[in-house]
Parts: sequence; structure tokens; C-alpha cells
Amino acid sequence: MKKYLAAALISVPLWSVSQTALAETGQDDLIMELKNLVERQQKQLDAQAGEIARLKEQMSAVTGSQADISEKLGAVEAKEEKVSVSPGNKHAEVQIYGHVNRAVLVADDGDSAKTYFVDNFNSQTRMGIRGKVRATDDLSVGTWIEYGIVSNSSHDVNRVNDMDATSTNFAKRHMDLHLQSKKFGTLSLGHGSTASDGTAEVDLSGTSVAAYSQIDDTAGGQLFYDTANNTVTDVTIKSVYNNMDGLSRRDRVRYDTPDFSGFSAGGSVASGDAGDVILRSSRKFAGAEFAAAAAWAKTGDIKPSVDNQYDGSFSVLLDSGFNVTMAGGLQDMKDENRDDDNYWYTKLGYQTKLFSVGLSNFSIDYGRSNNLAMNEDEFSSFGLAFVQNIVDWGTELYIAYRWHELVRDNEDYDSINAVMSGGRIKF
Repeated sequence: MKKYLAAALISVPLWSVSQTALAETGQDDLIMELKNLVERQQKQLDAQAGEIARLKEQMSAVTGSQADISEKLGAVEAKEEKVSVSPGNKHAEVQIYGHVNRAVLVADDGDSAKTYFVDNFNSQTRMGIRGKVRATDDLSVGTWIEYGIVSNSSHDVNRVNDMDATSTNFAKRHMDLHLQSKKFGTLSLGHGSTASDGTAEVDLSGTSVAAYSQIDDTAGGQLFYDTANNTVTDVTIKSVYNNMDGLSRRDRVRYDTPDFSGFSAGGSVASGDAGDVILRSSRKFAGAEFAAAAAWAKTGDIKPSVDNQYDGSFSVLLDSGFNVTMAGGLQDMKDENRDDDNYWYTKLGYQTKLFSVGLSNFSIDYGRSNNLAMNEDEFSSFGLAFVQNIVDWGTELYIAYRWHELVRDNEDYDSINAVMSGGRIKF
């Protein structure tokens, strides 16, 4: 290529110079002129070749830099892959979650007031792991492991035992496996919620972390004070009130139907010759949201003195923020000398956004229990609650007040007042 280029560059000036040289000079001068011309052309070709070589070197440098960058990025990606956490089963989806819920509880039994630093048993501190494998487009296989980690439960502390009152600080809540199908429903096996668990606790108010139908979770261990004898009794709030919320969490086998236009049903058989069936509903209408549940349970050895137990609850939340919640239950007692015990609970609430961080939730509630510990017992409780959500922090801050009163034949108990304030942080 260089030869042809040189010939082309030489041919044009050569013709011009040769004609002039022949006319003005002799043959020797002509030869010398041609020699000089060839030398000049060669220098130009050499300069062009050097420029091409320099351009090649620059291109090589750029290509090499890109290769180095790619290599370094690959090394970083490889390093990140090494430190990442992945499930043992590469096909599984794994979720780690939990929350911490701590509070300050101040309780006054009519004789003295005491301050406690507690785990809020309305929603106890916990940690869990959920795993799921999608077997087909319709069927998934899942596991659920969850433990409660509680120190000084608000459900247990009292003036006699106010330090580390919880008997079990590290307790299993769920150790469960399940098969879930959109067409056929969910089959669960292991330790976990029975079908009726939560049927007395449907609540759309947004204040359940501080106040809900299980009233005794706030200060259930508090002891009533006998004013007639000026003594502390052994009668606790939790011994005279219970929301009869199904069979709670047990070792069981459970089945839940798919959702049919907002309705579902289910049932479970639990250890201790116990079993239950339930019906649930959850729907949204124009301007309102509605949720409800009802259950029947054969308590078996779980509650030997009870034959049949019935409970239910519902909650309605309007778009305006106003809401109402109600719950109730009944237990048929086996002993003919015992009156059947029952309770009912109602709550009025309001949700608004006082602050940009999240919803502000208010509620006022009242609950009543009859004959739970003894015939003719009448227990009443009135409460106020406020819960502020901080969405970006996964946090709820709350304060709640409760008044408790027990009326018992031939006894004179002071009422118990309790205030609890704290926070729940989820991860």
C-alpha cells in the first residue's frame, strides 16, 4: 500500500518538474531535482507512519484501561457475592423479621403506686424467620419459626413480684410448616395458631398495640387491694378477665379454605383432644372497610372445666377515620354449680394525620366480664389510648390509661389504675 501511495504522490509532481527541467536545465540538473523530490516524499511517508504508530499505542492504552476496569468491577462483584446471605435452598425465599416492644407501666392498686419497666404483652417482643418455595404456579411450600423474647411482662408484674416476673423468657410461638394453594387453601402442621386464634381480636382501630379486647395484657398481674382488711389479695386482673380468644397457639393440624368473595372458613385439631372451626370475613365497601371473625371451640384438656367456647369480633373503619370495634365470648361450664361465664368489649376510635410522619390513632373502650373466676363476679375496665405511627422508622409510640374494677360478693376491692407508655419498633 505504501508503494502505491508513494508512486501516486511522486507521479504528479514528477510530471510537472520534468517538463520544467527539460526546458530550463540540463539532464544532470533534472536527475538531482528528482532525487531531492523522492527524499522529501520519503520523509513525509515516515512521519505519517510514526503518527499511525502513536495512534495505535493510544488505542491500546484505552483498551487496556477498559479491561482493567472490567476486571476490578468483577472482583468487587465477586467479593459482594461472597459476603451476601443466601438460603440453604437456592429456590427458597427467606424473610427475617421481628420487633421490640418496651414500655413503662405505672399501676396504683388504691394502697400504693409502683413503676415497672416492662415488655408490652399486647404485642410482645419477638423474632421470626419465614421461608417459602414456589413448587408450582399455584402451590407453595412454607415454613415459619418464631420466638417470643420477653423480660418483665406487663401481663405478669405486680407489687409482690416486680423483677423478671415472666416465667418463660424465651418461648416458642410458631414452629410450623404449610402447603398453600390459591385453589385449594392452606394446610398447616406444627406448633402455631389454631384456626380460632385471633377471632376475638379483629381490630381496625390502629390502637391495638396499646389497647384491644385482651384487656389484661396491659396490667394483668396487678393484685386487687382489700380495703376492708387493708391487705393485698392474691386476686389478679387476669384471673377475672379473659377474651376467650379461641385455642391460641398449639401443636395442631389446621386447614383454611381459599377466600370466596371476602369470606373464608377453617378448622383445626390440637393436642389435648381440642378442636375448633371458624368463619372469617374481610371486605372493603365504598367509604368503609369491614372485618369480622367467629369461632366455636371444644377446649378439651386445654380448659378442663369448660365444655364449649364461643367467641367473635368485628371492626368497621370509615374513610373519615372513625371506627368501631366489638368483641364477645361465652364459655359453657361443665360444673353444674358454676354459672356460664361471658364477656363483651367495645371500642370507639378515630384516625387522622396530625403529623406528616404517619397516622395518629385515638380510642376509648370498655370491657366487662362476668363469672369467670367465681359466680356473680363482675369485672369492668375502661380505657383511653393514643398511638402515633412513624412510618419511615417502622415505629409506633403509644400511651394508654386503664381503670379496673372488680365487684365480688362479701368483698371490698379498690379499683386499679394503670398507665403504660412506650414504643414498638419493627424490622
